[in-house]
Amino acid sequence: MRSTKEVEQIEKWGTGLFENAADEAIVRELTRETGFAKGPENFLFPSNVESHREKLDHGALDRMLQGRLPMDLSTENTTQDKDKMWTWPPSRCAGYRLCLLGAVMMQLGCRLRSDLRLSMEELHTIVGFSRNAQVQLRHALNVYVDGTPYNFRAKPQPIGTNSDDWATNSVWGDIGESFIMTDVTTDPMLKMMMRQIFGPMLKCVAAGDNDHPHDACGHCGKKKREDGSPCQPCSQCGQRRYCSRKCELAHRPQHRLVCEDPFYRSSGNVWAQAVRKSNKTKDSPANDTGDEDTSSVIRDRLLTAYTLTSPSAQNKHDDLDGPPMCGNCGIVETKESSLSVCKKCSKQHYCSKKCQKAHWSSHKKLCQTFATT
Repeated sequence: MRSTKEVEQIEKWGTGLFENAADEAIVRELTRETGFAKGPENFLFPSNVESHREKLDHGALDRMLQGRLPMDLSTENTTQDKDKMWTWPPSRCAGYRLCLLGAVMMQLGCRLRSDLRLSMEELHTIVGFSRNAQVQLRHALNVYVDGTPYNFRAKPQPIGTNSDDWATNSVWGDIGESFIMTDVTTDPMLKMMMRQIFGPMLKCVAAGDNDHPHDACGHCGKKKREDGSPCQPCSQCGQRRYCSRKCELAHRPQHRLVCEDPFYRSSGNVWAQAVRKSNKTKDSPANDTGDEDTSSVIRDRLLTAYTLTSPSAQNKHDDLDGPPMCGNCGIVETKESSLSVCKKCSKQHYCSKKCQKAHWSSHKKLCQTFATT
């Protein structure tokens, strides 16, 4: 018999349209169905509204509606299983998905076919939408004008609220794979490596964890504390720095999305560092070509980071992380005072046995992940 813990609940952060993970997942499917959206593109967060609208208005939307319209009010198209509505994978009837497709098209400002509009008017109150979502759809259908994007004003998902959920990590892994366009012919080892590397790095971007330089306060961007001393490392991962405890706590909702990730705790925000280094290279007078591919630079840096954090890595540090620092108190290694390394994983440095014992509860998960056999 399955445990209740094995049933993953669909996250909701509101009662309106696009305010739950099921709606977002369905929109991702619709985005991929168009055939012209690349990688992790999502019509809820489009990179180019005008370009998408033009392609949809010139045939892409008509192709998507083939087989969907006309839609009658049969049980198959309108009935929802209440027990399965809020557990993964999302279970939504054809009528619900059609209304969601229409809502996305309105949000992009596409031409809404009369038969699609009529079906939405008939279906939106009987296919499982919440009362708030029904009101939103009704108002949109009343005032929508072709060519003018309609804003449903959906609440954004709070960043970091589900950072400990395994499915969330799985989703970021999927995005990491799509970043290099893996397919069935890709070596499984390469796929795993991409998930471990690009997943955490893309989480950094989503969390806003690279808004400020790596040696500055992650919240306010200051380079020094009030007393003039350097910013202190995050008390949990040691990778992000803060000018005060107040700033550390204020930045926690964003930073916690990546703080506990083993790869991040070992390598830090390699993504942000790679982008900055690439930009400096492009701006340098010594750069003769001037057309260096940023993505290739980032990829090389991330592959280097993967090597550093693999169990068989020999070199523990390079210019990605700077000098080793104590995992507990943050003291940086100098020529005068060297640090000892954890004997089990060889990934974390300490200035004393006391600091190593004090940091064990935080280091345990990482240590077990990279422990040498």
